[in-house]
Parts: sequence; structure tokens; C-alpha cells
Amino acid sequence: MAATDGLTLHKQVNELSRLLTGGKVDKINMPENDEVHITVRSQGENYRLLICAAPDKCRVQITQNKKPNPTDAPMFCMLMRKHLSGGRIKSIIQPYNDRIVRIEIENVDELYNTTGYSVICELMGRHSNVFLTNADGSILGCMKNIGSLLTSERVTAIGAAYTDPPTEKKQNPYEASFECIEKVLCGQGRVDKLLSNAFYGIAPVVVPYFTEYATSYSDTLTDGIRRSIAESFLTALKETDESERMYVVQAGEKDVFVPFMPRFGEYREYPSPSAMYDAYYAERDKKDFMHRRSASLLHTVETKLAREEKKLAAIILAINSEADYDKYRIYGELVTANLHKVSQGQRSVIVENYYEYPPVTVEIPLDVTLSPVKNAQKYFKKYKKAKGARDTALLMHDEVSSRIEYLKSVQDCIKRADSVETLEAIYSELETQKIIRRDKKKQKKEAKKPPFRYISTDGFEIAVGRNNVQNDELSFRMAKPNDLWLHVKDRPGSHTVVFNPERENIPDSTVYEAACIAAYHSSAGDGGAKVEVDATLCRFVKKPAGALPGKVIYTNQKTYLVIPKLPEVKE
Repeated sequence: MAATDGLTLHKQVNELSRLLTGGKVDKINMPENDEVHITVRSQGENYRLLICAAPDKCRVQITQNKKPNPTDAPMFCMLMRKHLSGGRIKSIIQPYNDRIVRIEIENVDELYNTTGYSVICELMGRHSNVFLTNADGSILGCMKNIGSLLTSERVTAIGAAYTDPPTEKKQNPYEASFECIEKVLCGQGRVDKLLSNAFYGIAPVVVPYFTEYATSYSDTLTDGIRRSIAESFLTALKETDESERMYVVQAGEKDVFVPFMPRFGEYREYPSPSAMYDAYYAERDKKDFMHRRSASLLHTVETKLAREEKKLAAIILAINSEADYDKYRIYGELVTANLHKVSQGQRSVIVENYYEYPPVTVEIPLDVTLSPVKNAQKYFKKYKKAKGARDTALLMHDEVSSRIEYLKSVQDCIKRADSVETLEAIYSELETQKIIRRDKKKQKKEAKKPPFRYISTDGFEIAVGRNNVQNDELSFRMAKPNDLWLHVKDRPGSHTVVFNPERENIPDSTVYEAACIAAYHSSAGDGGAKVEVDATLCRFVKKPAGALPGKVIYTNQKTYLVIPKLPEVKE
């Protein structure tokens, strides 16, 4: 996650001012509770201004992405429509180079008098908010309704006069002189902290990208080094004013927005701040969606899998309990053979068990409320019920085992999913199998991604299914009888096919590469350990009647021991 600092916001404000100043406010929508979209007609084009106050992605930008709007507009959206629709943007400014953006809009009120309004965007992490004020500076409303928040420094209640959030006393870096920067560097502390504490909008994490002395302490600096740092700082500030290009540098697990050319490290370059935000947050939203969707699917599948495994354990227990239920039949037989020894009201009877050799004496419990004959019948009923349960268990064993195998394959597909489309295909598959309840409101048909495709060093095309439904489609619709079919042995994995349209002899090198690919696209992953992979012609692969997606049987296979890996050439 990357945070927006004052320098990045300065460059963003320059872009917004260039494109939107003088523009007319056309539409206002709030697709999210912490996000407002304002459509502005400016310079003959329509621009979508996005203002987001979400703690982890607060920003102001022009976006190309559209989001569906709720049926009922939030109150703050209605308030903005009332006062700003049809208005003209007079200016967009950033006070002190701090993380605040003021959008000044001129409009007519109900009495057709020209008046001014301000949209004030405070982009300060979890304290982010958006205020709407009138010409007198009174607060008309805010995006995050925090009520009457009264402190000794600030009142943010509706109707109160808007005041800037309390901040430390700093300088605007764009108004600082060379001598002023040198003086700051003479203070006590690290260079990045000194600059951050002295100037608005300078994040310590950005400082290393314009000077190599960012982590040095001031008492180790010479006058020449201080001059070098000050010159680099002014050069970076100048670049933020003269260019709209933005850079995203990966610093460990975090990304850093850099509004000037970084002096080191790998970076992604964008033509403008808005283009950077669109690309960065689209990718991040995609990752977040995939994480949530895959976690949800995994939870559903793992819950179902746990139930099936519990059911299988009970089935195995029932199958192995033949001796227990056969005891009931023997007791019934022995009571019937010894009716002359039993009378109603007895709690037990001691008889000789002639089913064992040599015969042994056994005590049989009896129900005192039943006659001797009914006691025997009771044991026969217990036997019949237990035997029926075992016979049912024998019939269910293969079915439940097949479902467990299928759920493990789906679990593997979810863990290896590389795109939203793949996850949506798995979701649809689970809907079809009634593992997930079908969403009746979901009308849009998701676009299907084709199988993974690779080219072997010998020029043969290799395809790999992304999920169980696509595995079946690949093996029985796309593949021909003389194509080569591969699958990791005795574990979940994707079906892999080597297409052989010319019916040639497939080289051993291609077979080996395909086996490595099949092992990679399996639960074995790319762990590095060798894995067994079965290979056979597609004509020897069959789909059992009524089998779940992805379940096949095959014969005439050869087994290869390979290391899971992908080829260098990918189509």
C-alpha cells in the first residue's frame, strides 16, 4: 500500500487545475460511501473527478473507471447536487503544500444570486474527510458524518465555520530558499526527518529517491554535502512543477509514489498522477477482490470437504462394524433356540453359544417388558438395521470418496487461480454442482479465459485446463484421439494435452516438458521435489457415467518422474 504525500498531491493539483479550471459541474454520484464522482465538462471533453476518503486509498484524481451507483443516493451526494450542479470550477488549490485540496466552485442559489462553494478534501489516512462549505466558510455537510466533534482547536459540526485541521508549524517547500534548506540541514537528526519536520508534504520515505544522504545524520554532513542535498531537493521540487510524470517504486513489501525521477531502484512510469492512480488502484482492487473471492470459495469448499470427510469416516466405521451387528443375529438365534429357558421379566439369560468352537457360555441381556419371542425379534431387527446401514455405507463409500476427490481438486484450482475470470469460472462450476447457492440476481455472463498455452522446444502446443469444467472440455472436446494427455499421479491437478495435429511421433523432450508443466499445474506446485506424472493418448482417457467435473479414468499410461516447472517459451 502506498500513501499520497504533499509532493504527489502538488503534482496532482497541477493536473486537475490544468484540465478542470473553468469546467462546468454536470453530474455528481457516490458509488461508495467514502467516494464521490463529479463529472465535469471542460475544454470540450467530459472528465470524471474522483474524490476518495477511504483510509487506505484517499486521493483526488481524474479517473477513466466507472462504478455502478446505488439506487438511493447518500445524503451528502444529494447535498452536493443541490449546491454544485451546474456550477463552474474557479480554482483548485493545495494550501501550504499540505494534504488538503480546495476546489472552489461558483454557482447560483435558489434566488439566482451568484455565490461560492468549496469542496475541501482532507487526505490524511484514517482522518480523511470531504467537507462542503458555503461562501462564508460555514460547513454545509461532510462525507463522513462525525457529528459535532468539539475540541479545543477545532469544531467540525454542520453550521460551524470550517477551520484547517491542526498541524505542526512548517514551511511551504515551494517558497523555501536555498539558504533556508541549508539551515534546516544544520539541525540535529537524520536528513529525511529534518526535511519532513521542516516542510509540509515531504514524506521521509520519498527523500531517499532524490538524495543518497537521506539516512545520514546532520553532524556527519560537510558544507558541500548540505549544498548537494539542497540542490537535489530543489531539483526534485522543480520537476514536480514542470512535469506531470509519476513513478511507483517498490520498497520492500510497500510501494512508494515518487513525483520526480527516482535516483535509484526499479520503478514503473506513468504519464500523469491520474493515470498512475487508475492503474495502481485497479490492480490493487483486483488483488483485493481475488483475495476475498478465493478466501470465500476456499472456506466454502473446505467446509464442505470437512463434512464429506467426516461422513466418510462414519461410513468406514459402519463398514468395519460387521462383527458388532452380526452379534445381534447370533443373540436372536440363541434366544430363539432357548425359549424354554426364558420367561417374561428376566433381565438376562445364560446360554451356550454353539456358533463358536468350542462352544462358550454367553449372557444375553433381555428387555423385561417383552416376551421371549419379542426379545428375539428385537435382536433380529437390530441386526437387520445394522446390516442395512453397512450395505448402504458400502454403496455410499465410492460416491463420497469421489466427492472428496472432486472437492480437493477444486481446492487446488482455487489456490492456483491467477485471474478474476478463473475464480469466476470456478464459482460458476460450484453453482452448477449446487455447492454454492446460485445467485439469481447475477445476470451478466462472465467471460471465460482460455486454457493456459505453452510451446515446447520442438514446436508442439501444450494446453492446460484452469478448472475442472475446462479440464473436461480440454480432454474431450478440444483434444483429438492421438493427442497426448498428462496428469499428475494420485493427486489433484489440471489436465494437460500436447496437441499433435500431424499425428507425428512426439519427441521425448516435448513429453518431458509437458510432464513438468502438468506437475507445475497441480497441488505439487513448484516446490522443487520430483513428482510422478502419468501420460497416455487421449483415446485411452474416459469419462465415467455421472462422474463429477474433472473425474476421468485412463489406461495404457507411462509414468514420468519430473520436477515441476514451466518452459521458457509461453504462448
